[in-house]
Amino acid sequence: MGDSDPSSAQELWHFAENLLQQLQENFQALTEKLTLRLEEMGERIDDLEKHVTDLMAQAGIENTNEDLMCWFLVSITRHENTMNMRTLTKVTSH
Repeated sequence: MGDSDPSSAQELWHFAENLLQQLQENFQALTEKLTLRLEEMGERIDDLEKHVTDLMAQAGIENTNEDLMCWFLVSITRHENTMNMRTLTKVTSH
């Protein structure tokens, strides 16, 4: 390709422009998937917290120890995050 060949330079420009557009679309799709997954995870954590509170109330634990509850929720969240990262790795590697 010579510097004086506008057709080749223009084709290269269009190729680069199309490639960047595809990358942007793929990034946007991945961002939307991640946002949805994070929202779902937040809802699941909220549900889990409610269920733990209900179970503690049923067990007769009126004055819940927030530290114990936080520890439990963090442990569950870490486990779910590990599982979600494995899933995301599988999704993004395809």
